[in-house]
Amino acid sequence: MNNSQNAFAINLAVVVALLLAGSVLACFANSCISGMEATADMNTFSLFSLTDGLLFVAAFIMSVVTLRLGGGHEVDILAHGLFSLMLTLYRELFWRAIAVTLLVVVLVVWLGLNIGPVR
Repeated sequence: MNNSQNAFAINLAVVVALLLAGSVLACFANSCISGMEATADMNTFSLFSLTDGLLFVAAFIMSVVTLRLGGGHEVDILAHGLFSLMLTLYRELFWRAIAVTLLVVVLVVWLGLNIGPVR
């Protein structure tokens, strides 16, 4: 493996690790919600929720960095068959995730504009 392939693999592993850590932390925070009784419990829940949100933001930033690295060193990365497949799949998943996120934003805005208060 050359340096570009190593960097791509490391960046991809960091993105996956951040997404998994954020998901596990979100699941843990949401599972603790039923047993909350005190303000300290709410503070802990808020801390977990803030931390998993920051992990997801860090994963997004790292995924953009990984995408830029893949585009900048494409020839070196594509020299290996497995990395060629990984880069292609990564690009597909990245752009599909962006499209789904934009569709969700459009849906939320549409719902906010078209559903009035219930009387």
